Amino acid sequence: MNKLEDIRAKIDEVDEQLSELFAKRINLVKDVSKLKHEQGLPIEDLKREAEILKKHSERFSDPEDKAAYERFQRELIAISKDLQKL
Repeated sequence: MNKLEDIRAKIDEVDEQLSELFAKRINLVKDVSKLKHEQGLPIEDLKREAEILKKHSERFSDPEDKAAYERFQRELIAISKDLQKL
């Protein structure tokens, strides 16, 4: 294997882990959705969303990486909201 193939193999491993984590997160989102529905709570919780963005983006020192992660997280939150509306 050359260096490019080695790096791509590592990316494939990370993508596999991401897909497993995404599936776990989606199942938890569905659980939250059910509880919110039962308790008459709104789907959107802007305070919680801000906490998530702040907490997890602090690990990035590079501003571009931090911005990219925040974009990723905002999209993940949007997907989660869409699933809760179903």
